[in-house]
Amino acid sequence: MVKHQADAIKYYPIGRSNFWIKLMMLFKQSLNTRIFAILACVLLIIWANLAQASEPSRELQAWDKIANGAMVIDVRTAEEFAAGHLDNAINIPFEFIVSRLAKLNVAKDTDIVLYCRSGRRSGIAHNELIKAGFTNSHNGGGYMPMLKVKASTLKQ
Repeated sequence: MVKHQADAIKYYPIGRSNFWIKLMMLFKQSLNTRIFAILACVLLIIWANLAQASEPSRELQAWDKIANGAMVIDVRTAEEFAAGHLDNAINIPFEFIVSRLAKLNVAKDTDIVLYCRSGRRSGIAHNELIKAGFTNSHNGGGYMPMLKVKASTLKQ
């Protein structure tokens, strides 16, 4: 890196104009800064992908819980449920999750797997159950992603 004006004249034979020398020194410094920033971003992306790869997906975690006897709740509408749902799932729209589980006398430590179309409504229902004191609720995500994970694990 060029630190002095005299060194800049040697490395950048453009002329002795202070403007050009300062501009070239600034460009050299900013280039090093940009290279460092790009490398830092690449390393951050690699680290994030490795962290994700080491943790099983929420769908895979949901299937593990289902295999161990968790209660499966589809929080989509009745129409969506009628169009297709997971085996042994019951339909409770997300807006009514806490009140319906109370009516069914479901214990607050029951293992529960929630799913919907994309994971948004099951996420809302999951948060409501946590607020109501349920301790073993899991947002399984979306219906189709759960089916894909099940199919891919059966192939292995």
